Formats: sequence, structure tokens, C-alpha cells
Amino acid sequence: TKPDMKDVLQRLFQPRQRPPLSQAAYETLAIIAYNQPVTRAQVESVRGVNSDSIMARLAERNLIQEAGHLDTPGRPILYTTTEQFLQDFGLRSVRELPPMEMLMYGTLRDLESSLEDAAGDRQMTIDQLVQAIGPGEAAGQAQKSPCDELVKGYLPAKTVIAVSEAIFGDDDTEEPPTGRSSPD
Repeated sequence: TKPDMKDVLQRLFQPRQRPPLSQAAYETLAIIAYNQPVTRAQVESVRGVNSDSIMARLAERNLIQEAGHLDTPGRPILYTTTEQFLQDFGLRSVRELPPMEMLMYGTLRDLESSLEDAAGDRQMTIDQLVQAIGPGEAAGQAQKSPCDELVKGYLPAKTVIAVSEAIFGDDDTEEPPTGRSSPD
């Protein structure tokens, strides 16, 4: 190869770096990760906006996948996270995601402080909270899917936003919401 073509060839064959996901994409990914398997309608109900393009982008990046159909009229597609999602976020299993209750607070100390305030004279430690919430995987029991909560009354958007910010960080590059669906 001619030496003067080196720069051109490097640009052509250099792997493209994908732009980072938007905050809306991280929110959608958090909803799916914590509530899987979940339908598009359930995701949109939690977010309050159309999520078609965001979910298409997440599928294109191999972060979510179709995982069957819900046995209801219309047979909506169920979505789950992928092995690529686990690898990208340094997880071995979705069970390693932090408990949602813990993500509402900056630190364990903040959580314990909040529990102390709520309990008044009666103090509750993190261990007591875990015991009250349920032993889950620690006792070898099958963990109840947060999707059950979605179907009953939906997780509040405030919770989903706090969870996604705690897991994925706060991305200030996103434009402010306009109340309409963005093209993500």
C-alpha cells in the first residue's frame, strides 16, 4: 500500500464509535432491565411517551431482544435484556442489579437515615430492610418479577428516573423534555 494512503485507509477501516445513549434510552433500558419480560405498552405506560424508536435503537445495539409473546389478545411482544447488556454494564446476571429500594438514596447511610426518620424511635438497619422486603435470591427463592408491580399499578416515572440515573449516571447532553416523544 502506498504510504500516502495510510490515513485514508485508517479512517475507512477504523471501527466506528457509537454515540452514547440518551437519558431517555437509559430510562427505557432501566425499565426493561428491572421489569423483564415487559411489553412495549408497559414501557410506554411507565415513561408516559412513545418508545418505539428508542426500543428499536436498543435492539439495534443488541441491548434488548424479543423474548416471546404475552398470552393476551393481540399477543404483544415481550422484551428482555441481552447478554450484551450484561457485558456492557459489567453484570453476570440481572439479579446483580441494585435493588430499586436502594437506588432511591445516594448511599447506604442515606437509606438507613431515612429509615430511622420514618421509623421514629424504632430503627431499621439495611439487613432488617432486606428481611422485610424479602430474602429473594439470598434464600434461594425465585424472585418476584417487578413486572407484577407494573401490571398492578405501574412504577412511578419518578422511581424509574431515579433508578436509571443511579445505575447509568445523569447525562446532561439530552435536550430538556418537551412533553412529546423524542426521536430516540
